[in-house]
Amino acid sequence: MTLDRKAWRFFLDHAGYAIPPGRVICAAELAKAEARAEREQMESRLRFYWDYDPEPVDGSFDFGDDHENEKYLARFGESGDLDSMTCALQTRCDECKQWDTQDVLGGIHILRFENDYQRVVQAELASEYFAK
Repeated sequence: MTLDRKAWRFFLDHAGYAIPPGRVICAAELAKAEARAEREQMESRLRFYWDYDPEPVDGSFDFGDDHENEKYLARFGESGDLDSMTCALQTRCDECKQWDTQDVLGGIHILRFENDYQRVVQAELASEYFAK
């Protein structure tokens, strides 16, 4: 599989990484997982299901500084622009055609209509799923 350099650059700039293997390799793995997930989505074998998290945005994040936490919550949480979401990676059963949840990540605080972070979350879920 060839690596999509634009996707690799996106993950290099936006995603976290572990040492080892390092930032460059982690970004490449996420780009590969995203490409594979996109292929499987086109074949209706995989999907990402986003929903509101039952836990509200309440300041449960922590920047390590009370003042920064208050500024963040005041700017985004109270304005209604910050949502607490869950993302489920689901696969479709070939026999019964039902969607089965393989993995879920919750407590994701995202800015409404901010797709970069959602893209990273989906690639992370896909990477973990395909590694199994």
